[in-house]
Amino acid sequence: MGGGMPQMPAPPAEESKDIVNINDLIDTSKSECQNLDSGTPLVNVFMDSDSFVLKSDCDEQLLFNLYFQSTVKIHHLVLRAPDLETAPLNIKIFINKCPMSFDDMDAVDPVEELEIQEGELEGDIILNFVKYQSVSNLTLFIENNRDGGDVTQVSKLEIHGASLLESDMKNLKKVGCS
Repeated sequence: MGGGMPQMPAPPAEESKDIVNINDLIDTSKSECQNLDSGTPLVNVFMDSDSFVLKSDCDEQLLFNLYFQSTVKIHHLVLRAPDLETAPLNIKIFINKCPMSFDDMDAVDPVEELEIQEGELEGDIILNFVKYQSVSNLTLFIENNRDGGDVTQVSKLEIHGASLLESDMKNLKKVGCS
């Protein structure tokens, strides 16, 4: 072949005006987090403040089963922790498999496996957008934390994407008698 420059991978898709925080589409009455310290409820990670924290209970693992009120597409996650040592490190993501338990983690292949870099805890965790085009529920399995200790902490979890219901509504045509 030619002696041209090697091809660089394409940059991640840029967030458009249609990509927004879709946490308000999470059905918190159905959603759950397993291995959660009883003093730190799931809703803590959806608060708009880093002073609320969610902690793991008997080991470093956490399992989020999140249900959406309508089908969504997901672009990226925002994940924060109160300190680097207890921040999540490895995460497996499953879609449309809820409810899942810790026993399911080795039996089902994840859609994506992530190793969270330090800089991603200050910014966005970009997902492989094409894999998340029709999501009704999302499972996040946090396998471990950065220092290998028994407690993992999360102070914020934001899911950014778009509702497919809104997209579908734009395409609806008025039907009926005039």
